[in-house]
Amino acid sequence: SGSILYFVIADLANINPMYQFSLTYFVRLFNNCIDLAKKSDELDVRMQYLCDSILSNIFVNVCRGLFEDDKLTFSFIIATAFQRHEGEINPSEWSLLLRGIGLLDMTDRPPNPDPDFVSDKMWDFTYAIQCYSPEHCADLCQHISTYLEDWKEWIALDEPHTTSLPVNYDEQNELHYFQVLLLLKALSPEKLISAIGEHVKRSLGESFIIFPSTTMADLWASSTKSTPIVFVLSTGADPTSMLLRYATEMGMADTMGKISLGQGQGPKAVKLVDEGCKNGSWVLLQNCHLYKTWMPTLEKMCE
Repeated sequence: SGSILYFVIADLANINPMYQFSLTYFVRLFNNCIDLAKKSDELDVRMQYLCDSILSNIFVNVCRGLFEDDKLTFSFIIATAFQRHEGEINPSEWSLLLRGIGLLDMTDRPPNPDPDFVSDKMWDFTYAIQCYSPEHCADLCQHISTYLEDWKEWIALDEPHTTSLPVNYDEQNELHYFQVLLLLKALSPEKLISAIGEHVKRSLGESFIIFPSTTMADLWASSTKSTPIVFVLSTGADPTSMLLRYATEMGMADTMGKISLGQGQGPKAVKLVDEGCKNGSWVLLQNCHLYKTWMPTLEKMCE
């Protein structure tokens, strides 16, 4: 599970180049998860505790560095990565979700039962599901044609992603929920995001679709003396007051050094950091974006 998680995290850079996590960071986080896991003398129980701790703690820590809109995507990629590894999702189904139909021979595609309700594009995608998931959806197009009114009602539901398919098609054919998700992309694409959340909930649990706000105590617990806490802020955001309150709680407010970076402030910042290293005080460096040329110096100091 550790290697799967690492490559999922490494691929986050494809979503946003800012999402870059080093192997060193991951190994340290992985080892911390092992230390935090519940203990047990039974090997199977201990292994399950380790897997749960690694998955949940790495998820929470990585989520802190993601924008809100990308957190559900991260959860979904984790869930599907494990399912693809176990063979629950085949490569054709995964490609169908991400890239669409691709090169598919439509010669044997059954006629569209209701072009006014189901567009040709929707019907093509439905036929692709039938072709790419033959073990469970071999009769999908025929079933929709036979029970068209039932399928129309299902498509028109407010929450089709939480409702069984018409005539219990999902139970009778033992569909994986990922195949239901593909059906929603084909026939009710506006419900796809909700279906992704439902897929994550069924696969990993509700804790992977609820993203609580991070507190200073959480950040402090996961940091080390050689690992600075970096706040990447949107316009108007300022965590200074939150940090000062926590510093007061920890008895560090009186000795905490603060400086707003800019041209010429480098030597003063170096002095504050050096003093902090010697006496254990905290240092707050603000507006780092105004002094980009000094960032390599800070990086070397941390190393």
